[in-house]
Amino acid sequence: MNRPLRTRLAVAAVSAPLALALVACGSDDDSDDGAVSAPATTSAPSSASTDSSDDGVTAPSADTSSPVDTVAPSTGVSALTAAATGQGAVDGSTVFAVDRDDSGSWEVSVVDADGTEYDVRVSADGASVEGDPVEDTDDGDDADRDLEERQRLLDVPVDYEAAAQAASSAGGTGEPTGLELDEDNGTATWEVQYGEDTGTETTVRVDAQSGEVTGTENDD
Repeated sequence: MNRPLRTRLAVAAVSAPLALALVACGSDDDSDDGAVSAPATTSAPSSASTDSSDDGVTAPSADTSSPVDTVAPSTGVSALTAAATGQGAVDGSTVFAVDRDDSGSWEVSVVDADGTEYDVRVSADGASVEGDPVEDTDDGDDADRDLEERQRLLDVPVDYEAAAQAASSAGGTGEPTGLELDEDNGTATWEVQYGEDTGTETTVRVDAQSGEVTGTENDD
């Protein structure tokens, strides 16, 4: 059935705006679908450091270790000091010899009332005994002869202190560095050394019976 012209015009008037609206909506949807959002960018942290301590250079650490102490042999100690210390290690003994060894310690030879000889090691400062006295034993035919000699020397009136005093009065310089009581051609004699191993060594001989100086020898 055919509609009247007025009706068709009215329908057309209504349809046209509606069609335009639909087209506009379609265009908006296409625009939304075609838009691609750019990914958000994040700034990377800076790896550069402004701290000068991170430049790989390590400051040298202070050396806190203690220096190794080295003990040199004492050079100002008198043989008389070492002699007194060594003599005290053996009751009733008499000093026969005092000498310094390569380490700086002293070796003191003493003889007791029975004629037995002992070796006593004394510290470099002469103040203390290192270890126990060691008996000096003789073997063979020399044993009896040495014992007789030691017994004769025990009877001399001039001891090591008196011998050192006499030697000092006769020109001995400084402190004695060695002492020895021995028989020289049948005469008991003290040999008192000064400046031993220094290039200006002097040996003064003292008669162990009279206390008189019998000779002086210089070793230049």
